[in-house]
Amino acid sequence: GNCGGYGSRRYRWEGMGEDSQLIIMGVKDIHFVADPTADEPTELICGSPPFIMEFRTCSGVSFEGISMHAKAGNKHSVIPLDFSYVDSISLSRCKLYDCNLGINASECSGIEISETEISNCEDNGVLFSWCDNISLSDCNFNNCGWADGNFLNCENVTYNNTPLENGTYTFSNIA
Repeated sequence: GNCGGYGSRRYRWEGMGEDSQLIIMGVKDIHFVADPTADEPTELICGSPPFIMEFRTCSGVSFEGISMHAKAGNKHSVIPLDFSYVDSISLSRCKLYDCNLGINASECSGIEISETEISNCEDNGVLFSWCDNISLSDCNFNNCGWADGNFLNCENVTYNNTPLENGTYTFSNIA
């Protein structure tokens, strides 16, 4: 099966079974929030597709307290979060690890990432292309292959209130 069917005009599944990925399209104000009373952390575990969740032409997408990582053995093919043409993205108190790339975003606006750990990524912790108004604060990036962050043709990017230019960054070197 393909996780319950094709989907609808707002979401669809691509792939089959364990190789499925969820694509969400044209949705406004969607929130993924961990249960603070749970004994175990709220986890989204990537199988073997390149993305666990892909958002297209959405607005108001937020994650709070969620842990996302690759299934054992799939580290090099997984990108937990992918955003295209999304306005207003927020990640707070999340953990993304053991992936190829933590977050990929293209042509998005209004991205806020705070108190989030991104670690053990084969390539970049985050890769943003043609995005604007990006704010990263109190994040912990470690052991990312090429760079903690890569910003291509982006505008108004800050890390702990320090303005960043287009390019590749290792945030531990930024005051």
